[in-house]
Amino acid sequence: MNVIEIPFKVIELEDQQNIMLVIKAFIGECPINLVIDTGASHSCLSKQSIKNLTEKITTKVDAVLGIGKGKLKNKMINVPSLKIGNLEIKNYPFLILSLTHINNMLSSIGMETINGFLGSDILYAYQAKIDYGCQVVQLQV
Repeated sequence: MNVIEIPFKVIELEDQQNIMLVIKAFIGECPINLVIDTGASHSCLSKQSIKNLTEKITTKVDAVLGIGKGKLKNKMINVPSLKIGNLEIKNYPFLILSLTHINNMLSSIGMETINGFLGSDILYAYQAKIDYGCQVVQLQV
């Protein structure tokens, strides 16, 4: 198995009390910013971002379990090609969420906006290791 390293940027909010780890990725040829989120069970993209993508993305509705009782229905999209460093993941489903409130806050403090979250589904599948000191995430491919 090969290990690839993808650099991330640490975005500090509120004097290091809150941080986000942001990686660059691509959907097709379109660059996107994804927050590494080990607490997210599924990777997601913002509603706003998918409107700007050039590749055809198919939308479907799936049932997704949430915390608490019952099922939540969320829209999902099938992304034909997600590139993270040298890794290409084909035909992968992403949740669609509104990230307007997060991006409004980031914009208000002069930070670059985000397009989504890289969740535990992908992090686990590729046995991710996060090296905070070197600011890289290692994926096994």
